[in-house]
Amino acid sequence: MGQTRFVRRSLAALSTELRQQGYSACPTTVARLLRSQHFSPRINVKRFTGPDHPDRDRQFVNIREWIDIFEELGLPIISVDGKKKELIGNFKNAGAVWCDKPAEVNVYDFPTDAECRATPYGIYDLRSGRGHVCVGTSSDTPAFAVESIGTWWARYGCKRYRGAGELLILADGGGSNGHRPRLWKSSLQQRVADRYGLHVTVCHYPTGASKWNPVEHRLFGPVSINWAGQPLRSLEILLGWVRGTEVGGVGVTASLDRASYPTKVKVSDKEMKRLDPGTARGLPRLELHHQSTALRTAGMTRPNNKLEPVLGCPLCRAGEHRPRARRGRQPRGDASVRRLGRAGCPHRRQAPPRPGAPFALASGCRHQRNAVGMG
Repeated sequence: MGQTRFVRRSLAALSTELRQQGYSACPTTVARLLRSQHFSPRINVKRFTGPDHPDRDRQFVNIREWIDIFEELGLPIISVDGKKKELIGNFKNAGAVWCDKPAEVNVYDFPTDAECRATPYGIYDLRSGRGHVCVGTSSDTPAFAVESIGTWWARYGCKRYRGAGELLILADGGGSNGHRPRLWKSSLQQRVADRYGLHVTVCHYPTGASKWNPVEHRLFGPVSINWAGQPLRSLEILLGWVRGTEVGGVGVTASLDRASYPTKVKVSDKEMKRLDPGTARGLPRLELHHQSTALRTAGMTRPNNKLEPVLGCPLCRAGEHRPRARRGRQPRGDASVRRLGRAGCPHRRQAPPRPGAPFALASGCRHQRNAVGMG
């Protein structure tokens, strides 16, 4: 190793160096001179998210198209994610609050001094603009994430969307609701799809794109602002601050889950083959779309002129195929066709294969792309 040394160039240090070189300038003068040259104290800027995936933008387009279809049919769309764990006790909470006297809290945030560690899991309903937070006291596991979704559907979703047989879930590509955990897929099948008779479609955001997940800034942001500077001394206080947050003009709903969810639960290959998400014949109950596998082709050919039913597409199951249309050539009252624009029916859109792609892309409707290799 070399003998390199790094010294922070503070205003006092710069003033001392200038004095050694025969220039007399106090720290205030040094600061004024630096600002005249457009220098100022700056913090590091987080800008790089790692190497870009070749199909990163294509996955965002895929998610946007799924959202458009579900909105067109009036079906539920939820955005889910887990929030930062919070120590419950007399601990400091970041932020400031108007008061005549600051709250006195513990000097150290030792987990042993906490009542428990709360695990909030947020569910944001894109169509109604409402949010729900399920607070657990166990680990943030795929089973807890799915249980939170099931609780939301049983309490609010089934009443808000009566008769709906479809559910679109937007989630991050990693964590308890990522595209890799087998327990997430099997729990969705059993706890949500089978129990409530729902056809569940899951779209995962690319790696490093969690800030585009709507739940992050539409639900978690307002909750963090509401309880900023308030010590979360008990679970009731935490739930109270969550319920006091307004999202979409109404208060956020909250529930408490004291169940224990063990970690490192294994799902066998036999059970995964039985689930077979997104590739079963007929009407699949669970369909997953994410960047690494949703764009792979499984022997698909270029579509013909016929509009044939496509596996897993809600428009096909609803029988709402439409002929190819261009702007200005459809009735003014048909807003759904007008929204599709020049592409016409989404099942007629073509995506020409890109040269040099790491794997072949399905040409034709994006709903025809099978999610393979989900294990």
